[in-house]
Amino acid sequence: MLTNLRNQVRQTPLPKWRPLIPLFEAVMNSFHAIRDAKRTDNATILIEIERDTILFKEESPPITAFKITDNGVGFNDLNFDSFNTAFSELRLSQGGKGLGRFTWLKAFDRVEIDSVYSEPGLQEPLQRKFIFDESYDADKATPRRAETGLSRVTTVRLAGFKEPYRSQCPKTADQIIQRLVEHFLLIFLEPNCPIVRVHDQGLNFLANDVFEKDFKTTASTHSFDLKGSTFTIHGFRLTTPRVSKHKLVYAANQRGVVSDNLEEYLPNLSGRLAEADGMTFVYLAIVQSPYLN
Repeated sequence: MLTNLRNQVRQTPLPKWRPLIPLFEAVMNSFHAIRDAKRTDNATILIEIERDTILFKEESPPITAFKITDNGVGFNDLNFDSFNTAFSELRLSQGGKGLGRFTWLKAFDRVEIDSVYSEPGLQEPLQRKFIFDESYDADKATPRRAETGLSRVTTVRLAGFKEPYRSQCPKTADQIIQRLVEHFLLIFLEPNCPIVRVHDQGLNFLANDVFEKDFKTTASTHSFDLKGSTFTIHGFRLTTPRVSKHKLVYAANQRGVVSDNLEEYLPNLSGRLAEADGMTFVYLAIVQSPYLN
């Protein structure tokens, strides 16, 4: 890797109250990989939550690892070269800064990567399998011919959850899925959004169903023009109890970048709002535009 990896990880900012950022970065990579593969059907991302089996008597034992699997384009030569280049510009047009993988090592001891993929001009698939940690050596990630019958999928396993991020991580799969959907709202809004499954302690969840039920049913969309640029604003009523602030998020390339607390502009929005049926909610607005990109 074209940087001092250990020092780069040390300087990578990751507040302890944002323990899911490494997971989100891995999932975003999966979204990009599926888009690059131009899949028209069966585009799937599977997130497996691994927990401390020693303390399995607890209802929600501490999380030790996340495993993310997708059927996208994989760690081909183009993506692998980008992976080995700090501040890579491969995803610059899509909002990527080439730093996401450093957050992996900020919160986890190591990342186990196993990718079966195709290269132009080759009929048989290749497999690239390696461990990314602070002793990472790119020369040990040489691809080889994949064994017969292996599916073209890529698995990224974030292993060895470190403190303080491990203690700050949401405890249940429901909480993690809510955070996941909130983070990727603009992608879930797309008609060709991949299927996102979450597996935890023998149970299977579909993040797309959570989006449809808890977010899309109350969503609104409006467009407006400002000085020759068109903006679109998506409004959501979030009923999850852990959310307490009404926010306006400015997004670029389907990622939230900066946000405003609406109570700073509308004093009456200092608390949750009530529905006619007594349910309370917090309003979240996301504005996007080619201008913001």
